[in-house]
Amino acid sequence: VGFCGMLAAGSVPQDNGMTAAAIVPRSLSGNIGRCTSFGSSFPRTVSIQSVHSAPPQLPSACDPNRAMHSTFARVVQTEKTVVLNNRTFQRLQKLGHGSFATVWEAQEVPTGRSQTVWPRRAALALKVSMPANPQMFDACVLEAEILQQLSASLPEKVVAARRVPEYIAHGVTRAMDSAPTVFIAMSKLDGIPLDQWLYGVNENVLKTMSMAKLLDGPLPGGQLATRDLEGACATAAALLSQMAPVFAALGSIAFHRDVSAHNFLVKADTAGSEEFSLLDFGLAVRSSSWRSEHRRKDIAGDPRYFTPAAWMLIVHGLDFMEAFPDTNLMRQYIQRVDEFSFGVLTLEVFF
Repeated sequence: VGFCGMLAAGSVPQDNGMTAAAIVPRSLSGNIGRCTSFGSSFPRTVSIQSVHSAPPQLPSACDPNRAMHSTFARVVQTEKTVVLNNRTFQRLQKLGHGSFATVWEAQEVPTGRSQTVWPRRAALALKVSMPANPQMFDACVLEAEILQQLSASLPEKVVAARRVPEYIAHGVTRAMDSAPTVFIAMSKLDGIPLDQWLYGVNENVLKTMSMAKLLDGPLPGGQLATRDLEGACATAAALLSQMAPVFAALGSIAFHRDVSAHNFLVKADTAGSEEFSLLDFGLAVRSSSWRSEHRRKDIAGDPRYFTPAAWMLIVHGLDFMEAFPDTNLMRQYIQRVDEFSFGVLTLEVFF
């Protein structure tokens, strides 16, 4: 939002005005796909399979020996409603969808006099995921469990401020001949994506826009280069102060791994103040196990916010990084991956 608008989402411009290409070893090219350059078509989120170790062989999702978590709610689904552990949620309208998940706006429907329900007029979000393999299934369930723990760990005033989706219920249903479906009911956050608020266009347009057009803004409806130094500082300070309690509580539970402008919402009032919130924990990992899991887990998230170690792992591999003299780079990747990305985002907002 700052007065110069120097940090933009998308490409990395060089002195000659060309876009810098990412140097990627040939062995990785098949896993990265369109991510072989920082061109305007650079995707928001990638997941790059590590080449230094093979992923663990997990049992099939249809394996009867695969144990379900005891916290799974009983699920009953009809055309318009979903019942999770005797709580009924009515789907109202589709909010968005991805490769294997759809998010619906929903509301809870009371089914008995003594039942405690979410406020009748409060809009909820119902995420319905149909993972295609055991790894994706585990990630969907983990997202629900992280939201559940985070909602219980955050201070009451942070929950009331709606900085993250508040967990309500989750459950899994699976027919004998089909993949499982994971349901997560949570509070619906207000606002627009932070990148759209900053640049005035959604992420699909952002992918196709040249850096010259983006940096010469502001575009209609965007906030890029609209503030003086004091205003830019105030917005960046609001982002930091509002989200610090969230990351403080999250760090003992999980790492988000996809902290980026598209996964933040912002709601600005007429007085000029902004309220920020974080969503989409679909790529999160347990912080307690990440110290060992990073050796076999994909490098995931938005490449524009990657730590230096993530790029070095892509180019050189794990053995190189573990032997690298400066151990702080790997420590940053293992212990401070969200803090680094959040710092880049804060600078993006400020400048």
